Amino acid sequence: MNTLYLSGGDRSEDRRGGNRRKAKRRRGPVFGISREDVFIRCYKAGHGQLTTGLVLALRDLMELRGWSTQEVAEHCRVSRPMVSAILNVNRVATLDTVNELAKGFNVLNVELVALSERVFAAEVPRWWHSA
Repeated sequence: MNTLYLSGGDRSEDRRGGNRRKAKRRRGPVFGISREDVFIRCYKAGHGQLTTGLVLALRDLMELRGWSTQEVAEHCRVSRPMVSAILNVNRVATLDTVNELAKGFNVLNVELVALSERVFAAEVPRWWHSA
């Protein structure tokens, strides 16, 4: 005999015999601006190659791990608004912030800087050097 639920709640216990909740689907990183926009914003703000590369490397690490800005903030002990501001090129990461980001992603700070340089070199648009 089927049970009638008046609340309209989860009826999964009818089918599976228990009151199990569905696993929450993890939301990966969502970026407000494109990679090209990162280059444009950094160039207009007068940021160098290292800052641009750091933003792109941070995005790549987030995608690799499937972390949202909230998860980065929790793992790296940096505030979520700060992570978001760095990703949107509204703020520049200080050396202390870079160190915390590196610790959170379990890499050395020199490895994060080296990754930033490689990412920038691999993706730099032609106009960056000619403009």
